Amino acid sequence: MKDKSEALDEAYKKAGHNTYFNNGFYAGVKYAQAYIDISDEFPSLENGYVDELVLVFVKNKNKEDGIILWDLSSFDGSSWSKRNNTWEDIIGWRPVFIE
Repeated sequence: MKDKSEALDEAYKKAGHNTYFNNGFYAGVKYAQAYIDISDEFPSLENGYVDELVLVFVKNKNKEDGIILWDLSSFDGSSWSKRNNTWEDIIGWRPVFIE
């Protein structure tokens, strides 16, 4: 699997070294990898992700640099379901796209 810089280089070459495409593509990749901060939005009926499995992000409290860890969970409108790998407070989430 390509990492994002390899994918960016390949897309840049296919676009004929178009700087505007390059910047737009990179912005899209950055957005796709970002999480939705729970201070901004929770999974809900309105956004279609209540009771749906989502990727959740937590900040590791045991590490000095507070690295971000991920897990899977669902939100029922008032609480998160049990997680398998983390126990820290959830700081963000992202939909899981399965085709």
